[in-house]
Amino acid sequence: MTRWDFDLIVEGRDLMEDDALSALSHASASTNDDISPHWRSGVQYAGFMRDGECLEEAVLTGVRQVESVGGVKVVGVVDTSFVTINQIAERSGHSERSVEALIAGAVGPGDFPGGLIAVNGDCTEWPWDQVVAWFRTALDEQLNDPNAAVFTALTDTLRARASCAKLERSQQQRITALLSSD
Repeated sequence: MTRWDFDLIVEGRDLMEDDALSALSHASASTNDDISPHWRSGVQYAGFMRDGECLEEAVLTGVRQVESVGGVKVVGVVDTSFVTINQIAERSGHSERSVEALIAGAVGPGDFPGGLIAVNGDCTEWPWDQVVAWFRTALDEQLNDPNAAVFTALTDTLRARASCAKLERSQQQRITALLSSD
């Protein structure tokens, strides 16, 4: 099993309301997962740290659980996983020493994303989505993100679902058929 960390982007009723929190707790009881609703910059999220065989199944069960509350729709998904210096080096093609220098600001433009602080005061993990964005904007480098295509496909599918909901049934069927064609 792999631990998957992600936030679902949610529209509709406030998941922080008491009855919604109760419904989320009930929905997650079968999977022994905590669903953490939160707001950031005016956008509502449902946070997950979920064990599963594959990312897409973890996300899809999360979507079903959140939407079981009623009055909400999931419209996107964000990778919220954290990575170590070793993982950043592996995914970026830089050495660990080079990554350490980028983090410290000894080389590069500085302003590396903040990381989680360990007991000894050192940063031990960094938010992967922020690391990817920093490499792209600060160094003009595209990192090897092993799950980027899955997150993109899931978000595109959730957005398409929301758009199709506004169409007539026959239009929905024709457009949905595109997903199953090669």
